Amino acid sequence: MNNLLMDRTAVSRVDSFFIEKFHWIVREQSISDYGIDMQLEIIDNGNVTGALIALQIKGGNSHCRIDKDNNFIYRGELKHLEYWRYHSLPVMLIWYNPDDENLYWQRISIKSSNINILKKGWTLKIPRTNILSADIKDKIINECFDLNHYEIIQEEDVSISQAQRYTLKVVIDEEKKFIIKKIIKNLHNSYINSHKKINTLTIFYYKNISQVDNGFTFCETQWNNQQYDYRLDTIEHNDIIDDINIKWDDESDFFNDSLIDNNKYIPKSEYIEMCDKSMFFVENLVKKIDIEKIEEVKEVLQSFKIKIENEVNSVLDENFKVPTDITLLKRIKISAVNLLHNIQLIACDKNRTIENKQNLLKFYIKNIQKDINEYKQYKEILKR
Repeated sequence: MNNLLMDRTAVSRVDSFFIEKFHWIVREQSISDYGIDMQLEIIDNGNVTGALIALQIKGGNSHCRIDKDNNFIYRGELKHLEYWRYHSLPVMLIWYNPDDENLYWQRISIKSSNINILKKGWTLKIPRTNILSADIKDKIINECFDLNHYEIIQEEDVSISQAQRYTLKVVIDEEKKFIIKKIIKNLHNSYINSHKKINTLTIFYYKNISQVDNGFTFCETQWNNQQYDYRLDTIEHNDIIDDINIKWDDESDFFNDSLIDNNKYIPKSEYIEMCDKSMFFVENLVKKIDIEKIEEVKEVLQSFKIKIENEVNSVLDENFKVPTDITLLKRIKISAVNLLHNIQLIACDKNRTIENKQNLLKFYIKNIQKDINEYKQYKEILKR
């Protein structure tokens, strides 16, 4: 099997793995972006998160050799390494080993000790234990995203008598709530482990120093040690991670950003109208798709190719804020448009079998219909 065909086999297996095992959204790059073959979007409890991972995918023995410790060694060009190391997304290399038919993975990171720079290239050590499997989802997330990406601005001991209580002010420069929750959990665990007798830990979170100075939090968390009697009353909260109570300030994004730049705010009625048009287009196009007639599906999607691409570009170009109570509509619309784009790419992919296309289209259509129903239900709630 030649290298090109082996690489396509690898891409197909990676695609199937992340859809079937992780239930993540897979976006294969129609034109390889300087070595980025695919993007993954993490799905958390059925919800899109906006957290993306870029993949470089290789297949076949020509890409890797085995070292004295029985690990795999990938060798590449320096120009690709520099691009991947400083990419805006976390980048993973995934290699398909035809000998055992396993997929092996390794994060490409500036901080990685597995990278070795040579005169005419570079190598990446892939431990033989780094096999992609359904039970390593959290490990991959932890490897790809910096969960120490926070700064403790103020630490205050507010203990009373025997009750050891601490309050922190923390800046987190991160927009995605999914990653923020991971950072919150990591921060709590780290701080509690270093303060063994602590009773209560309360943390106030800010996006930047300016918000610290003005007292604009976007989140507050509280943890009480259940083994001690000196606990504070639980704060009012609207989320929870393990035993950490979280109170998200639902108005923080709209209120704080409007103080900085009113031009980035779009009126509620105007944005709902934009969403309605996009969802109407998605719903009506999906109705035209009959997965039993793949060639007809391909023709239908090709005829709407420009319109689909315009919808995707419109989503990518959104750089304004919307009122907090309709951010869910925004997330649903983005999810539906991206899923429709995935359907177009899959239906027009000449390298996929009809059965593979049908299975993937069925999966994506089911998720689009879920988005459509959720969108309509939330629109009804907004009318009340």
